[in-house]
Amino acid sequence: MGDPGYGFSEWSEAFIDALHGERAYYDVTTHEVVHTGIAVDADYNDDGYVSLWEAWHYAWNHDEARYAVGHNTCPSGIPMDETPWFDDDGDGLPTFKNGEDCFDTNGQGDLAKQTYLGRKHTLSISTSTGGTTDPSPGTYTYHYGTYILVYAEPDDGYSFDYWILDGVKKYGNPIQVLVDSDHTLKAYFRWVGSGGGCPYVYTWNGLAYVLDNNVLGSCEVNGGADVEDFYRLEQAMAPHYVGDCFSVYSIMLGEFENEHSYLDQVRLLVIDHDSNVGVAVTSEGYILTYTDPNPPISAVDSYGYSWLHWLLEPDDNYYRGYPGDWLLIDFGSLDVSQAAKLILRTNLEWKEKTCIHVQVLNETGGWIDTAILRTRYHWSTLIVDLSQYLPNPDGSLKIHLYFTGIHKIDYVGLDTSPQQNIQVYTTPPILTKHSENGKITYKLLLNDQIYAELLPGQQIQIYFTLPNQPNNKTRTFIIYIEGHYQTIK
Repeated sequence: MGDPGYGFSEWSEAFIDALHGERAYYDVTTHEVVHTGIAVDADYNDDGYVSLWEAWHYAWNHDEARYAVGHNTCPSGIPMDETPWFDDDGDGLPTFKNGEDCFDTNGQGDLAKQTYLGRKHTLSISTSTGGTTDPSPGTYTYHYGTYILVYAEPDDGYSFDYWILDGVKKYGNPIQVLVDSDHTLKAYFRWVGSGGGCPYVYTWNGLAYVLDNNVLGSCEVNGGADVEDFYRLEQAMAPHYVGDCFSVYSIMLGEFENEHSYLDQVRLLVIDHDSNVGVAVTSEGYILTYTDPNPPISAVDSYGYSWLHWLLEPDDNYYRGYPGDWLLIDFGSLDVSQAAKLILRTNLEWKEKTCIHVQVLNETGGWIDTAILRTRYHWSTLIVDLSQYLPNPDGSLKIHLYFTGIHKIDYVGLDTSPQQNIQVYTTPPILTKHSENGKITYKLLLNDQIYAELLPGQQIQIYFTLPNQPNNKTRTFIIYIEGHYQTIK
């Protein structure tokens, strides 16, 4: 950008103005770009973009130095003091040729007409296997450098699974996309309408309620009686409100299967801990910590195949076990005198009895159950306290996992660290809003068989007050729900 009287190119100033859409100049005194606010319209074909060809034409027509007293003259007889050149057709001839500053129109500009700096780009959004996205599936155009948040909305028995962004699988909902070029984004959903336990819990992440997992799944094998469910939330939680001393958090319980849910009591458990400490909860509600679980040294299935490589990291590379299959996990030689906590990352693909049996050796060399784990339809972290069972009578640290449904296991580790210092808060709801029945907070406060009910398509938003999170701590959330559900005939 030039400034009259300082010897800078007038043509360059006009060219850059055309690209930016605004008149501006460089102040040599302050060394700053001064924006005048005067609009520049170089979009001659009105397509919403300014190509290099259009910017050239604007600069050509607004270059005052071309018409100043000089040594060159156009065929029109106008004297010039500045000679811009242009060549993009590969013939080696710029627009200044034969001693005259005139446009070479023989193929000149074909490339420049398709070249843009800072143009808009498109983000194409679509869905697969049911469900919808917000914004709706379609093609959208955004300015270069725009960050777009896209949220996948569950619909009619489908829940969000993962994204495919430009051919690459991505997790997390919503997803943020930097529109620095044209992108294609597809949301994939999975069908959960055939079972898996209802209702589903959603977490508030600061922008929207995001589906986390199913709850109360064990009531399927409990004859319709109330059950207790402790679940460590996997999705991120952000506060709705942060005050001087306290924060307000929110979850949502939703029913979208053909079932009728009866919720008697809900609690939110919050654990503040050091960032290097992990927290999980047993099926009985015991909160356990882990720091650096030891990997197994071998993992062999019932057919003799090794799955060790698939179980070392929580990376979505997993072992899939079918009814009657088993995995033999060997942790080698470890000191388990202080603790022996089994950590697993699992989910459920098909149910029968929906169980993984965690087994150890007895004194006669047979495998006996120490825990029966009920997995969920989305990845969740499970923990089992094996300190009373390991080492085995033969001195080994071997664990047998027996499957009664189709389950996936993504990660296995054995933590031997003692329980770490943690701060636990347990809080009841301060406000509960049913999508059709309004405020029903009193129904979820006590174990009194006064139920908050959910029919398909209904939701309950639940709010909790907690002390503010300490700056030097990490916060983990566990939801406790008591209730049951029945299939609608």
